[in-house]
Amino acid sequence: MNRINQTIKKNQKKTKSDQKEIPTFGVDGNVIIPGKKERQKKIKKVIIIASAVALFIYIPQFFMKGTSSSEKNKLAVSLDVSAVKRSTDAMKENSAADFDSDGIDNGEEQNQNTNCWFLDSDQDGLTDYCEIYITKTNPNKADIGYLIDKQKTEDEKKGKKVSSPYKIGNVILWADNYTSKAYGSVVETTRGYRFSKFSGYAQFPNSSGKYYYRLKDGIRTPLAYRADENVYRIEPYDTIEVYDKKLPRIIDLSIFGKHIYLNKNKFSSILATVLPSKGFISAQAKCRMDIEPDTRESTSTDIIKIEYDKEDASRYTMNTNSLSNLQYVRETIKKGSCVEVSLYKPSKGEYIGIIYGYTYEGDLLIADADTLEPIGTLKITETAKKIMNNDGDLVSYSYFDFKGLGFDSKKFDRICFFAATNDNIQNRMQETEETTK
Repeated sequence: MNRINQTIKKNQKKTKSDQKEIPTFGVDGNVIIPGKKERQKKIKKVIIIASAVALFIYIPQFFMKGTSSSEKNKLAVSLDVSAVKRSTDAMKENSAADFDSDGIDNGEEQNQNTNCWFLDSDQDGLTDYCEIYITKTNPNKADIGYLIDKQKTEDEKKGKKVSSPYKIGNVILWADNYTSKAYGSVVETTRGYRFSKFSGYAQFPNSSGKYYYRLKDGIRTPLAYRADENVYRIEPYDTIEVYDKKLPRIIDLSIFGKHIYLNKNKFSSILATVLPSKGFISAQAKCRMDIEPDTRESTSTDIIKIEYDKEDASRYTMNTNSLSNLQYVRETIKKGSCVEVSLYKPSKGEYIGIIYGYTYEGDLLIADADTLEPIGTLKITETAKKIMNNDGDLVSYSYFDFKGLGFDSKKFDRICFFAATNDNIQNRMQETEETTK
C-alpha cells in the first residue's frame, strides 16, 4: 500500500512539472513577468539612494570656497592722500633721471605714457626701452608671442630644439613647449625654488639625499620624480620646498567638519583617491607638518620709532623691489635694526610703516610708524620671469612681489625701504634691479 501511495505522489509531481504556466498579457500586448515591477522599483530606489549619496559627497566641493585673495587683502591702513602730489612733483622735478633703470629717462617715459617705476609697462616681457628702440612696438600694448618667436629664432641659430636642456641659475630645465621656454623662469628662495610660467622637468643641484615637495594652499605634495634622468616634474607657478629628510605622510579624513588623521596605507590611500578633497565627507593626502601648528620662529627686533622728513620726496624716486634690496632688509633686521618702508598706491596715497621682523617663510612684519603697534604682515613672493632686455637678449629677471594691508605690487603698487635705525639705507637701496642670464 505504501508503495502505491509513493508511486501516485511521484506521478502527481511529474504532472505538475509538465504543466506549462499560461502567460499573462498586459494591455500593450507584452507578457507580464511576475515580480518584475517590484524588482524595477527596488532597482530605482537603489539608483536614487546611490545618486543622492554621490551628490551629497561630490557636489559640495564645487561650492565650498576659501577666502578670496581680494577679501584677504582689504585695505587695512589709512593712506596719506597728499603723497600723490609729492610723488607727481618728484617725477616732474627729476625728468632727466631714470627711476626704473630701463634706459629711458622720466621725461621720455612721460612722453611715451609709460610707467617711470616699472621697466615693462604692458607686462609682455619686452622692456619699454626694447619696445621703443629695438622692436619698434607699442610699449603700452602687450605683444603676445613676441618672446616665443625670439626663442625659436635663437634655438634655430644654435641648432637646438624646444626639448633641448638649458640652465637658469643653478637649475637645468627641459621645457614642455616654447611658451614655457620663452616666458618661464625660476628663482631660488629661502626654502627652495619658485617657478613662474614654466612647465616641464627640472634637475636641481646637489639633489642627492634631498626631498622636494610642491607647496600649494598649505599642502605639501612630493614632486613626481624620474629616477633614470634625475629630474622632477614642474607645473606653472610651482613653489618648491626642499628638505633633508622625508616628511611623514597622513590622510586627512573629514566627516562633517570632524577630522580624523589616518596613517598613510593602502586603505587610507584608496579613501583619498575615491573621496573629494573638499566637502562634507572628504579625504586628502597631506604631510604631517601641514596639520600641525607652525612652531617655526620669526626673526624680529624691538620696534623703534624712526624719524623722517615727511616732505622729503626721495622715497618716491625708487621702487626697491629687487632681491638684493630684500636681502639687505632681512640682514638689517638680523643685526637688530628696524627699517622704515613706504607703501604707495598710485592715485590714492601712501602708508609709512616700520618693518621689525620677518616670518620663517620670509614675509615682512609691519608696525605702524606713529603708534609703533604691529598691524599686519606683508606677503613676500620671490619670483622671476623672462624678459627681452635693452640689448634685445632674452634674460631671466628676478624680483619680489608683495601683497598685504591693501597693497598689491601686481597692480603697480610700489615699495621703498628708505630709512633704518642704524644707517642711511637710501644709498644701499639705489642699486639697480637684478638681471641674470
